[in-house]
Amino acid sequence: MSALSAIQYTLVKKAEVSKAPVTASTGGTSIGNVNAGQMGSGLPQLPPITMGERVAAGFATTAILFSVLGGSFFVMKE
Repeated sequence: MSALSAIQYTLVKKAEVSKAPVTASTGGTSIGNVNAGQMGSGLPQLPPITMGERVAAGFATTAILFSVLGGSFFVMKE
C-alpha cells in the first residue's frame, strides 16, 4: 500500500458524504452573475506583424526543425 493511499483512506473517514451540496435555496449565500466577464470588447487589437518578426520566426522554426532532425538522426544512428 502506498503512502498516498493510506492518507486518502484516513481522509475518506472524515468526509461528510451525507450532506447534499449547498444551493441558493438551501442556505447558500452566493447569488452569482451570469454576465460575468462579458463586459469587455473582445480580444485586444494587436499590431501588424513586421518583416523582422517574420524573419526571426523563420530562424527559430529552422533551428527547432534542425534540432529535432539532428536528435532523431542521433538516436537512430545507434
